[in-house]
Amino acid sequence: MTPWYPTPQHPVQGVFVREHALAVRPYVDVVVLHHITVNQPLAERYVIEWDQDRARSLDIPILRVRQRRSRFSSVWTLKSAGQAVEKLQSDGFRPDLVHAHIFTMGWVAVRLRRRFGFPVVVTEQTSAIPRGLLSRRSKMKARYAFRHADLVLPVSRALQSRLEAYAPRARYVVVPNTVDPTLFHPGAGRPRDPGSPKELLYVGLLVPVKGLPILMRALHRLVDRRRDWRLTLVGDGPDRTRLESMSRELGLESRVKFLGYRSKDEIAEFMRRSDLLVLPSRWDNMPCVLLEALACGLPVIASKVGGIPEIVTDGLGWLVPPGRVESWVDGLDAALDGCRSVDRMRIAEIARRRWSHQTVGTLLDSLYRRVLRGDFKGR
Repeated sequence: MTPWYPTPQHPVQGVFVREHALAVRPYVDVVVLHHITVNQPLAERYVIEWDQDRARSLDIPILRVRQRRSRFSSVWTLKSAGQAVEKLQSDGFRPDLVHAHIFTMGWVAVRLRRRFGFPVVVTEQTSAIPRGLLSRRSKMKARYAFRHADLVLPVSRALQSRLEAYAPRARYVVVPNTVDPTLFHPGAGRPRDPGSPKELLYVGLLVPVKGLPILMRALHRLVDRRRDWRLTLVGDGPDRTRLESMSRELGLESRVKFLGYRSKDEIAEFMRRSDLLVLPSRWDNMPCVLLEALACGLPVIASKVGGIPEIVTDGLGWLVPPGRVESWVDGLDAALDGCRSVDRMRIAEIARRRWSHQTVGTLLDSLYRRVLRGDFKGR
């Protein structure tokens, strides 16, 4: 049960939720209930319908609830989610357990538990909580969700420490995000010309929280030290026009390329061809793009924020303080010196052991079964 999940209009929204569903699918029967609040007019307050595109859903059935935004959205969210569960049951799927993603669905699932009798686990990974961006009403929903869920699954230890401020007595187990190593893998590898420019890669939304202006300014200064690099940005977002203008103003247009959205298959190939993934986030929890890069054997340089230091360990890359241009200049300089001497197969193997679908899927399955046995009651 999730407010974020890929749609044709927003293909990268909530991809981490879909990866969790794909990871656990070999062990349990999964249906996704995707609840969307829309600003557009609807004939009814909400519409509940099955997604008919099985290819796009990767064969995970998706029941979508599209709800008109209003002053009383919370009331109608609870009502529409309840009717969606009733539809699931009438269509032959009676959930033994509900896995809610994000507190905005977690509180709804917990409320529905009284009515339908299923236990609830809640995965949390929104950066709004550590950033202190929740409204008073949202804080109340978050506290309610975490306190009353059977189990809370933050995606990092750093995020758990923030959630404990809301619900210190909740039952927590860290379950990270996951990556599909059959798609993201090193491949056969290719010899790299020692004299060729090093390929830097950014993959993600072009939004303020990703800190890309800092990266642009750092690259502008880096040109004074070295010119053996190029940057490709894969992704789109509201900051694209601004960043393209910055690239021109800083004289980087010959070194920086914007490609827009690309498919997962294309992204994996970009990662196999690149020398270093760059992620200058100002805030982040457990970014899937780092797991995908590492699964391809691609070393990373990323901001030392949130759960990122829990990912970038054991020689998998370089960490840089967020928001400091000079630190990023120094970090990029060091990473460019070392990125071609890393053991890419070793990096990929570490990523497979820690974050593969099999690793995370079996962990989720075991936690579901423990919840159903009542192992966490009274803890």
